[in-house]
Amino acid sequence: MIGETIGILNSWIKDFGMLSEGWRAAILIFVLVFGTAVVAFIASRVIGVLEQKFSSTRNLWDDASIARRP
Repeated sequence: MIGETIGILNSWIKDFGMLSEGWRAAILIFVLVFGTAVVAFIASRVIGVLEQKFSSTRNLWDDASIARRP
């Protein structure tokens, strides 16, 4: 899936015809890093919401499943 996405992005950028190989690689790296940052941000928000919801219950198992490790 990631390989196909990179191939699609590379061909899309290549179709512009104005960018060299180095610029295409830099753009692809930027897109991958930005995508990773977006996924990490969303995951941290979801985990934060789950921690708040789980802390208000009396169930031990939900607290243990989302507990942060020191």
